[in-house]
Amino acid sequence: MNNELDLNKTLIVVGWTDPNRFTFYPTKLISVLESLIMKREFPHNFSAYTIDFAKVYPHINKCLKCIKSMKYGEEFLLFFRKNIFSTNYFYDLNYLQRLYTSTFLSSLNVKFLTFSTLKEPPYKNTFKYEKLLATKNNLLENKDKFDFYDQFKQYGIYRGGHLKIPAHKACSDHLYNVLVERNLL
Repeated sequence: MNNELDLNKTLIVVGWTDPNRFTFYPTKLISVLESLIMKREFPHNFSAYTIDFAKVYPHINKCLKCIKSMKYGEEFLLFFRKNIFSTNYFYDLNYLQRLYTSTFLSSLNVKFLTFSTLKEPPYKNTFKYEKLLATKNNLLENKDKFDFYDQFKQYGIYRGGHLKIPAHKACSDHLYNVLVERNLL
């Protein structure tokens, strides 16, 4: 069997999450939690929202308690919340990833569409990056007035904030129409 991807028959859709995320790998803690407490994979992905609203996510709240119980754990979380998340540098990194991905996929002549999944407040460089990303392949939050979460939450939200299946179906219908309108299919 040939495992090579036929780029002429490939469509890539990227839903960008919010930039306020980081991956945390407390190796010893992960193995203990996985084997003794959680009986499933440890959630390595944390965000500003996770830190702020852990009460909504009981399994993440347990993990945050473990991090806070570590030496300087509370300070670690406060540092990330105050000095990393919501800084211009952090948002620049996020937009640069989007720009690099878009440029790379364009260079391969791959059909693709990207969009933001969560609304982020504009910062000093938002519109500069949106100007650079203003191609038919990028559905932009401000320029295109596309707001994935708010636009489709009317179809239902699970406890914890993720959209329900009917919301994803409505979004996929919308994205299909965008793909057709932009001549990407």
